[in-house]
Amino acid sequence: ATESTKVNRNPVNDLAFNVDVACYDTSIVVLRPAKGASNTSPMPCPPVNVMPRLLYKFILISILLTGCQVSETPESSDATTKVKEESPAYSTQLEQVTPCRWPTVVRSQGSLMADEIAVIGAKLAGRVVETHVDLGSRVSAGEILARLQSQEFELGVQQAEAQLAEACAVIGLKPEESIEKLDPESVPSVLVAEAIWQESRDSLTRTEQLRKSNAIAKSGYERQLAAERVASAKYQSALSGVAEKIALIRVRRAALAMAQQDLQDAVIRAPFAGVVQQRHVTEGVIVNEGMPLVTLVRTDPLRYRGRVPERKAFAVREGQPLNIKVEGYPDLLVSEVKRTSPSLDEANRSLMIEGEIENSKSLLRSGVFAEAEIVVDADATTLAVPMAAVGEFAGVYRVWLVTDGVAGQQQVQIGRRSAQQVEILSGLEAEQWVIANFDQGIV
Repeated sequence: ATESTKVNRNPVNDLAFNVDVACYDTSIVVLRPAKGASNTSPMPCPPVNVMPRLLYKFILISILLTGCQVSETPESSDATTKVKEESPAYSTQLEQVTPCRWPTVVRSQGSLMADEIAVIGAKLAGRVVETHVDLGSRVSAGEILARLQSQEFELGVQQAEAQLAEACAVIGLKPEESIEKLDPESVPSVLVAEAIWQESRDSLTRTEQLRKSNAIAKSGYERQLAAERVASAKYQSALSGVAEKIALIRVRRAALAMAQQDLQDAVIRAPFAGVVQQRHVTEGVIVNEGMPLVTLVRTDPLRYRGRVPERKAFAVREGQPLNIKVEGYPDLLVSEVKRTSPSLDEANRSLMIEGEIENSKSLLRSGVFAEAEIVVDADATTLAVPMAAVGEFAGVYRVWLVTDGVAGQQQVQIGRRSAQQVEILSGLEAEQWVIANFDQGIV
């Protein structure tokens, strides 16, 4: 249907226009000079009076908002055909809305943490005479970190060695020999006591024979019997003395081992391979037992420690893929959920998770902020369109939906985004077609 309306004459160049509105697939407004106009050249802008131009815009906007007037006259049909013939056609690339594989993920925020953090302290009191590391120093397991003054500990070792040698000499044992193989009856003091006891027993036997023949008085027999009992007791005492010396040897050896351990502890070594985060002392400082000397961290591997909201916590399991992004680091870090907390934090209603990241080249540092995505359903699908197909204005997202060759704007609700696609939550259905580039639809 077509309606021709003659618009007010322009006061500047006496140019009149006819406004033709043709409505079929979309609304089209055509301006052309009216028949009999005295001037058909382009209309210049009035220098001062802009009311006619505003009037033109008002009329055009009113026609577009109110719609098209339908006329059943033959003349209007001819005008419609003419406008259709004058309307240009455009070709552009289309994209079909199809379900695509888009894994379901749970987002988490956290930090990269050192795998181990140890504050290395002094096991002994003493004066620091050497420090071998400083901030950022990389050390291997067993490497020397610092030394304490060792003269006192060396003297302690010498004293323990002398006491051990003294205890071993009593029973005829060398300090380096094992007491497990020692036979107590072969100890000299025991051999002496055993010989005296044997002599007393032999004397008692002869005395008993003389007593039977009344060749000795009863008192003589009783004295010999008492002597035998004393000799037996001395033998048992000698065996007990050997056992006591053996126990003393064990004590002396333990004391020697402790003295040697103190001497070793005067040299502070790294318990594992890592990086020095802080050095707490320097040469000449007197430290007490347990005083921190060096803080050591293990950065290979690093731990990602993050939190998951309570409403998503039940979907998280150990072993699920974990994709971690660190601000300023170009690569995506791929890991998996290694550990999960058995309970939620009541303060913020979140679940703590951990993953491990290989860091053999030490490109990453502990303490940096990181974001992660936990893939809870790798086979999930959703509707998606190219990112360029979606336009946004004032917080409203639209696409150009193509139906029977005609494009029209369609409001949509979007969800997740990737580098090239955007998820469509509502507004489109599968197998529909949209213009691949939103800007081409505007043209």
